[in-house]
This record gives sequence, structure tokens and C-alpha cells, in this order.
Amino acid sequence: MKITIFIVLVILFGQVSVVFGQEEKSTTRTNLPNECSKVISVSIINKANLKDAQISIIKDGIFSKDVYIQEDHAYFNGWAAAFVAIQADYSLKLIPTSSNSDITITLTTEKNPTYNGWTTYHYSLGNITSSAVVIYDANNIPDVALENLVRHEMGHALGLKHSTTISSIMYPTMHYTPKYISDIDLYELKSDSKNLIQSAVRCIYNNNI
Repeated sequence: MKITIFIVLVILFGQVSVVFGQEEKSTTRTNLPNECSKVISVSIINKANLKDAQISIIKDGIFSKDVYIQEDHAYFNGWAAAFVAIQADYSLKLIPTSSNSDITITLTTEKNPTYNGWTTYHYSLGNITSSAVVIYDANNIPDVALENLVRHEMGHALGLKHSTTISSIMYPTMHYTPKYISDIDLYELKSDSKNLIQSAVRCIYNNNI
């Protein structure tokens, strides 16, 4: 019986472990993040009718500030914790509507034969101004895998690419054990000059000239 359950779990998580998000360029929005605010706004659109407990799990992967230490390495439960770690002078905020959000995460029952998550960037003058994430077949992804997937796609939404380092949350495949944001991801988040955060920083700076 235990073996049967284990096999079923492997099958359930098998699709989640294929390849996570891909990025696609778009130019439909030209304003910089949240009108040059130090807040990067996030909206979660629950078209898959996930339960409140599952939405809370998704929120943890974005807004949690919990930090775990293991073998002298720090791992971060949510991207808000990563912001604190790189001493960012900006924050993430959940808002109820996607009309003004910098990052929109849509949970859908639609299926995609290749990806579980897809991230689209909107650009202005070569900089990311907003991002849209779609999580496919969200109501059939187990909780741990869903949280991992949202962490991964949120990294894409901020501008991070896939990593070749397996400990990175941006590694393209994952299994069903919890996986957190690592110090490798912090380095990329801080150094990438084309990500959403850097656009916000430049917007603030340019307004003060």
C-alpha cells in the first residue's frame, strides 16, 4: 500500500518536475513599476477556485520573511525575506486587483502540455515594467509542488532566468520536497540590471534628479 501511494505521488509531481516557466517579451505597458513607488504590488487571481489554505501557501512563497539556516547556508521561505537579505529599500504588497499590479499571478484550470508555469514580461526602454504569471492546472498540483512552482515563477516575474545550479529555486526542474530561495538567487536578484526591482530603483532615482 505504501509503495502504491509513493508511485501515485511521483506521477502527480511528475508534470510539475518537467520544466517550469518560460519568459515571453511584450510591450503592452509602458509605465514603470507602480508609478515609481518603492512598493512592488502583486495580485493573485484565483480562477482555479483554490481553497483559502492553498492560497495561504502561495502567499507564503511570496510574502514570508522566514529564514532557515542549514549547513551555514541561508534559505528564504518567501521573496520578501530575500528583499530583506539584500537590504532592498522596497517591499512586496498584495493587492486585490490586477489592473494596477506590477506582478499578476493567475491560477487557472487550463492545462499546458509542456509547462506548469509561464511568465510574460512587459518592457519599456529595455526594462521590465510589469510581469504576468500563469499557473496551469493549479487545482491538480499538490501543495508543496504548488508553493515551489510559485516561488520559481515569482523569480521569473522579478526578472530572473533559469539557473544551472540545482540548489537554486530557478533551476528548471523540481521534485516534491520543499525548495526555498537560496543565496545564489540573492546574488542574481541583486546583480541583474534588467529585473523589475532595478527598474523600480532607477525610476525612484530618476524622479529625484
